[in-house]
Amino acid sequence: MKKRNWIIILAFIVLCFFTGMAFAAAFGDSKYSVCFVNEKEGWAAGARGALFHSSDGGLNWEKQNVKTTVALLSISFCNPQVGWVVGDDGIILHTVDGGKTWNEQVSPKNKMLLTVKAISPERCLAAGDWGTIVYTADGGKTWVDKTYPKDVVFNIIDFQGEDVGWIAGEFGTILHTVDGGKSWTLQQSGTDATILGISFASRQHGVAVGMVDTMLKTDDGGRTWQKVVRETTTTTAANSQEGDFTAIYDVKLRGSFGIVVGEHGRILTTADGGKTWRRIPIPLAMSAVWLRGVDCLGDNKAVAVGMRGIVIITEDDKIKMMGFLPTLRPVGK
Repeated sequence: MKKRNWIIILAFIVLCFFTGMAFAAAFGDSKYSVCFVNEKEGWAAGARGALFHSSDGGLNWEKQNVKTTVALLSISFCNPQVGWVVGDDGIILHTVDGGKTWNEQVSPKNKMLLTVKAISPERCLAAGDWGTIVYTADGGKTWVDKTYPKDVVFNIIDFQGEDVGWIAGEFGTILHTVDGGKSWTLQQSGTDATILGISFASRQHGVAVGMVDTMLKTDDGGRTWQKVVRETTTTTAANSQEGDFTAIYDVKLRGSFGIVVGEHGRILTTADGGKTWRRIPIPLAMSAVWLRGVDCLGDNKAVAVGMRGIVIITEDDKIKMMGFLPTLRPVGK
């Protein structure tokens, strides 16, 4: 190859490197989880110890002070004051004042924790790598090791009330409890795909999502699961790419309303409890980002977070607000 061609290639590589660095500097750390306890109060957690709070429904966000730089992968609050966040290295942080202060708690396992569920001010479960499941019944003063006997990565926990819940993860594994997590039984999901999100609107009706375009629903508390057939719209160029939606990262149900998010900025909603789904049109630029976490603020309204700190607010099957933390703006402005 001629020397001139090598110079051009090298210059292109250097340009790509600095463009990537500029992009990273221009926006924030990626966010992996979002939790709202009502239509106003919410929190988002992410890479390098990033933790933000919103008191206006996700329009504006204030960074909270946590003494860690490890990735915070899941956050859950049981009321506006009490919550937990977990992440890399088995870290568990706890707050009783809405996130003004966070205190580290000791996990009996040092494995990565990928999901947490605050059931009450005293009771909380977390799960993650190597089948890890840990549980507290005293507000986190002590955590009990309930690790699953098989090597399964658990990605998500959901509960209905304080006793009935589900944990899901690798190989299509779904575990079910009726005693608040003291014991678990295996459910037959009918798939070996990794499940990344699970959400129940009631003790009977739930949806699970994951890799390789997996969407499942149950109407009997998880005793049986069926594949979901989705309706799609192709009103933009980004929405016409049907074959590349390979990962669905999260799902939330509230009553008959539900929403899922995933790769390429994809967002789908349901108005019938998960029986049918319709894709929300997205700006073309959003097809270059992924959305990792989502939560419902009310009927037909949700907040999603993801790559480089992107936050979007959807309402009535449309993207209403979009931006990068800490401030959002109306779409199109």
